[in-house]
Amino acid sequence: MAPRWSKVIRDLFAHRTRTLLVVLSIAIGVAAFGAILTGLTIIRAELQSSYLAVNPASALITTQPFDEVLLESIRRVPGVADAQGQRAVAARAQVGPDEWVDLQLFVVPDDGVMTINLVRPETGPWPPPDRTVLIERASLDMTRASVGDVLALQLADGPTRSMPLVGLTHDLSLPPAAIAGQAFGYVTADTLIWLGGPADDNQVLMTTSTGRDDAEHIQRVASEVEQLIERSGREVLVIDVPTPLQHPVELVLGTIVAILTTLGLLALLISGFLIINTITAILTQQTRQIGIMKAIGARTSQIMGLYFVLAAGFGLLALLLAVPLGMFGGYGVALFVASQLNVTLEGIRWPLEIMALQGVAAVLVPILSAAVPIRSTARMTVREALSGDTTPPPARMSLLSRLLGAVAFITRPTILALRNTFRRRGRLVRTLIALSLGGAVFVSVMTLRVSLFTTLDDSIAAQQYDLEVQLARPYRGERIMQEVASLPEVTHLEALVRAQAFPVQPDGTTAEMVSLRALPAETSLLTPRMAAGHWLDPVEERSIVLSTNYRTKDPTVQVGDTITLRINNRDTTWQITGFVEEFLPPTTPALGYVNLASYTRAYGGTGRVDALRIATTGHDAAAHAAATTAVEQRLNERGYEVRLIRSRTEDRDILSERFNVLTGVLSLMAAIIGTVGGLGLAGTMSINVLERTRELGIMRAVGAADRAVQQMVFVEGITIGLLAWLIGTLLSFPMSYAMSYQLGMSLLNLPLTWTYAPLAVVAWLFIVLLIASVASYLPARNATRLTVREVLAYE
Repeated sequence: MAPRWSKVIRDLFAHRTRTLLVVLSIAIGVAAFGAILTGLTIIRAELQSSYLAVNPASALITTQPFDEVLLESIRRVPGVADAQGQRAVAARAQVGPDEWVDLQLFVVPDDGVMTINLVRPETGPWPPPDRTVLIERASLDMTRASVGDVLALQLADGPTRSMPLVGLTHDLSLPPAAIAGQAFGYVTADTLIWLGGPADDNQVLMTTSTGRDDAEHIQRVASEVEQLIERSGREVLVIDVPTPLQHPVELVLGTIVAILTTLGLLALLISGFLIINTITAILTQQTRQIGIMKAIGARTSQIMGLYFVLAAGFGLLALLLAVPLGMFGGYGVALFVASQLNVTLEGIRWPLEIMALQGVAAVLVPILSAAVPIRSTARMTVREALSGDTTPPPARMSLLSRLLGAVAFITRPTILALRNTFRRRGRLVRTLIALSLGGAVFVSVMTLRVSLFTTLDDSIAAQQYDLEVQLARPYRGERIMQEVASLPEVTHLEALVRAQAFPVQPDGTTAEMVSLRALPAETSLLTPRMAAGHWLDPVEERSIVLSTNYRTKDPTVQVGDTITLRINNRDTTWQITGFVEEFLPPTTPALGYVNLASYTRAYGGTGRVDALRIATTGHDAAAHAAATTAVEQRLNERGYEVRLIRSRTEDRDILSERFNVLTGVLSLMAAIIGTVGGLGLAGTMSINVLERTRELGIMRAVGAADRAVQQMVFVEGITIGLLAWLIGTLLSFPMSYAMSYQLGMSLLNLPLTWTYAPLAVVAWLFIVLLIASVASYLPARNATRLTVREVLAYE
């Protein structure tokens, strides 16, 4: 082996602690980067292939009940590949005493054969036996039941029936239950009739023979199907064309991918700073060696190549650890995300392209990081290199030294430690950047979590009511309000009407549903947070206020525009007077608020309502539960059919679960970045002690105690940690604000209520002091383990 390569190997393993720290830093950064890319690559590929495997519907058309004859006619329409009938009804399932959850029931064909939006049986019989129910697997936790239990189910206007839960299904055509906010179940047609529901299908699922990824083409084919249905004497109520061949959760997944990828790149960047510090220290230590090599004929390019190979060697050693960590970590990420998105991973697949990318990153990051110090040192003249002094002494005493010398109570070892902290300013800056970024990310993630919940609480606080009662059908508002108002748990209530409204497109088709609320314009139970325009005015006829997430469906809409809504198969035009901030995920239908008087004038039903909003005497979970029980008992006693009662506590719990998952993933990434920053500090302390080996030996030779030497190292490490804490805290303000804004706009189409987390700053202070103490321990111990003779002989 050539002497130069022997030198590279010797430099790699001469100081094992230093090499270990560099290798770990690179390995963790590359592994984190690779784990994120691996996990997201696996989940995206699996989600796409699994979703296509269920043969998702190109369009869903809701109409009046129909039979197989109409379906056969639809299948013969040009452009239609297949058509399937479906019946879906709203129901609720009892999960506790006087506690219910929303449940959407789908009718399964008697033979269990489906060709569109395939439902895969997971456990139990398929199709379900009569008077039993299957539950979609992601809904099981929401029902608080297990296979074999008996569920109490009730349709909106039917009796309560007890039904055995005989198995689970997997339906990837639906959003996960936690995101949808409701459970999903499957029964036969005879079971639905027994529950009090209708018998015939009322929805057409269709796929197109060509252009399945072309929304405009699908709309044209759906319009022809609509004309056929109307010629059969049936009215078409809704035409829904979802984003072609895209699972409903992919809109949310993109934001998570962007955030995690950014944090993974940040981990790589931070590991690069330790590379710079390490290579710079090696070059400083070997400056005379470089001078000797140049004196006997070594060219600058050869010396640069030598140290580039050394940097690449660190990366290759790190790669041996990073690849398995990244692959298994990535599979763990994929399993976690898959469990949240209700996706099944079919086998283990290691993306070779990600492994190759990890290899490139492991080699290029050290080389690029070390390029500047290698080039600078390799271009030194022979005289400069042989002098061995790359940092000329200051011409006069620094301001810091004068200030420290003037403070009587600071001990000599402490003064030396503080001076040594700022001796290598470039190294100090790079260490501070690495550790400060870790702190800034940690505090920003904690602030993001607090901001999420603050925004949620603000949204809930805008709702001055505690319960929302959804009735099975409209009732006379004045009479039902009198019944509920007499309860001691109730302080105030208002009546409203709920409806499904579908914006009508210029071509006559309908867009995604808007969940309409017709309520008194001068409501006292809602304090709207207006993002634009103004709230409903009683004197304005046919005005509407939309939630801000409507703009994710139609970004061009503005205040003052008109919108045509199809409600109960009748089209009416409304003027948009404002947009209100509502805490709604992008997959949730937009909300629309209209004046109750205007609505009843347009659609009739004056004096009749189908929902109540109730303010209660107490506002905690126990008070909500007690009020729910009292309200439902009173209404049942008086003959009113209740579909569902939701409390603010339940709504908050559902959303909190979603946020905990997101912030948990971000917290893990913050911990990884903090670990890389901590390794950077440990590397810096190790290098500092190594460079001052002779200096420390002289101190011990003239009588310095081991404890004083260790104190110097610890004070230096704690000082760097405190500086990193201060800088990280300052950086966390703009970083956390930007993260809160971007996440809010991506997920909710409104900026989060930025709420800084001071407790996170205190927590990071303790963490950084712990990191600094641990990072200083080994260098401090090593500084006193060598004999005076050994350290004075150190070269």
